[in-house]
Amino acid sequence: GGSIPGGVEGASSRRGGSRPCAHAHSLGPGWLGPLGDVDFLRRMARLAENSTQLARDRREAFASGASSGPGAHEDAEGVHPRTLKLIRRLIEEVRGPPLFRNVSRYAGGLDPPPMDSVVDALRDAGYAESSRTHFDAAGVRTDAPPEEIRRIVSEVAARRVGERSRRASEREGSPVE
Repeated sequence: GGSIPGGVEGASSRRGGSRPCAHAHSLGPGWLGPLGDVDFLRRMARLAENSTQLARDRREAFASGASSGPGAHEDAEGVHPRTLKLIRRLIEEVRGPPLFRNVSRYAGGLDPPPMDSVVDALRDAGYAESSRTHFDAAGVRTDAPPEEIRRIVSEVAARRVGERSRRASEREGSPVE
């Protein structure tokens, strides 16, 4: 195969003849540095929170009639909650490992369990830098090996099934085992 300038040659020979992916001939170049600036994102979050609080104060001032001057508006909005949620997710995400995995691939054909539960379980298993991704609803950034992700996803999914069964039994009045 050809080579990509700055790519990783011989990736297959380091793994005893097997390639990292069936279609891979060389890897790279890749970016393994920080994906964002945490300080900048924190400033964005602070500004967004302050803007939202200011808009809330302006709406309340308008509603109470305490102020009808400039700045008091009934439709002052601030920052949309989803925007603030995205900024917070980015803060969490930029500190994590550079690569991500789609958890659906490890769910054995079933719906993946809730992502927050998967991330919490990965962190509890010692992968402290694990986080969700902002661009894939089923994506998680983690340095956990694939076998560990598969095990954790299976355990979280099994707990979820058990909880659902228990709730269904309680609704039907059946004793919980």
